[in-house]
Amino acid sequence: MGSAARRAADEVIVERLMSDPRLLDAKSVGLYLPMETEPSIDEVVEFLFDRGVTVCVPVLRGDDLIMTSIDADTQWGINSYGIAEPISGEVIADADVYIVPMVAYHGKDRLGHGKGYFDRYLADKKGYRIGVAYACQRADFDVQAHDVPMDKVITEEEICE
Repeated sequence: MGSAARRAADEVIVERLMSDPRLLDAKSVGLYLPMETEPSIDEVVEFLFDRGVTVCVPVLRGDDLIMTSIDADTQWGINSYGIAEPISGEVIADADVYIVPMVAYHGKDRLGHGKGYFDRYLADKKGYRIGVAYACQRADFDVQAHDVPMDKVITEEEICE
């Protein structure tokens, strides 16, 4: 996907996220900071800040993922995968909504990067799970017992509920 098409797809995905009823009602949202191949949802972060929502992002601790709150004054470091992480912040036990990236999706099933960080983290969480991907990432794959399905998947072309 070219950069212009990617930006256009990102805009649609962001609009869909910012009009999602669960997100509009949320008091806390856990979301990802995008890698180069993932939809950019930076506008969603600002939208949530403006609404007074607690925003938290993933931080890797060994083989585990935790969610740590961020704000406009957050200081950042870079983890071993080259992804920004807050240096400090409050660990959030559970969020109302999670926005999760996907390498591939099929319906509401999600395929991640293969390390299982999000699957392990989300396994016992009660928050509503929204997977985000580009439509070109739709694929057939075998779902494993440890894979955590999404409650909703949003792309620029479809919403799977």
